[in-house]
Amino acid sequence: MNDADVLSELLERVAERTKVGPPPMTAIMARAHRARRRRAVMVSTAAAVAMIATVGGAWLLSSLHNSGVGTPAQTASAVPTAAMSTPRLPSATASTPAAPTNGTSLEGDWIVRALVGTDGQSLLPKSAAGRVTLTFAHGAMTGTTGCNSVFGTYEQGGAQGQDVRFPHEKLGSTAVGCSEPPLLARLLDVRHVSGSAGVRYLHAENWMIVVELRRAP
Repeated sequence: MNDADVLSELLERVAERTKVGPPPMTAIMARAHRARRRRAVMVSTAAAVAMIATVGGAWLLSSLHNSGVGTPAQTASAVPTAAMSTPRLPSATASTPAAPTNGTSLEGDWIVRALVGTDGQSLLPKSAAGRVTLTFAHGAMTGTTGCNSVFGTYEQGGAQGQDVRFPHEKLGSTAVGCSEPPLLARLLDVRHVSGSAGVRYLHAENWMIVVELRRAP
């Protein structure tokens, strides 16, 4: 018997003494089952996450749309369209008469320093200096020619309150017979007012000075 035969016999004897059980199929199947369950759980989780993201994104876009907020692209395209399609209404300032300024307000007491006729000549005699007065208060006018009392209303408006009118039907005076300047007749021609500080000028339609007023002390 040669060495190869001896080695073969020894291996057979060792094999006969070694107990060999069936292959571990149960453990192999259990590991495979656990692996399949892990893959199924991962796939289900990924699907749920994708669904939540889709629903949440749709809800967010709907909320933003309902609140008037869009994406930058939507906002950029919507603004010019709204600007072109929405008519611009006149502002309240454009339609509301401006209040008189410090240079046009007639409120208060005034002395008539000059009264000018249509020919540009003075109608106020020296004897009437300081005696002809006018008082304006909230659209009402009172005064004196130095002889008769005068009264009426005035309307003021326009740009910076520079337009003034004395309605004919609202003007009147007492009827004491005396020589007096034609104050009421000239006030009917007044259309504008200008001035500064304690001086006011009442102008005709062509801006000719009709009356010069100085603030009463």
